Amino acid sequence: MIRWVRSNLLTYATRSDLSAIGNLKPEVQADIAVKLCIFIDVAETGPRELLPHYLIFARQQQEGQSSHDPKRIVEGLKESWCAAKAGPAKGIISHTAAQDVLIMIEEFLESHKADVAGIRRPTG
Repeated sequence: MIRWVRSNLLTYATRSDLSAIGNLKPEVQADIAVKLCIFIDVAETGPRELLPHYLIFARQQQEGQSSHDPKRIVEGLKESWCAAKAGPAKGIISHTAAQDVLIMIEEFLESHKADVAGIRRPTG
């Protein structure tokens, strides 16, 4: 039951953050995409054991921020990404929720392909 609640909270938080981005100016959206892309690239190349530390740091960076503050939004998406990567293995969230979150974030980055093109490593 707790895993189900955590899974739903994570997907809700991710959707909420991505929805809030839609209300921001295009240049702010692009800046969020770049910051998130850099973070993911660094986190993916580092040891997996650091994901919980990245998650905690992202959570701490959100404290006292407005829900529509771009700084809080990017930190919230970093937290969601880390939780989606580390959560299923620890039994904290479901694999389905993790996959949904990762897809939502990937779709956001894909929609800003031109902004992050020089940052992202080719996948495949």
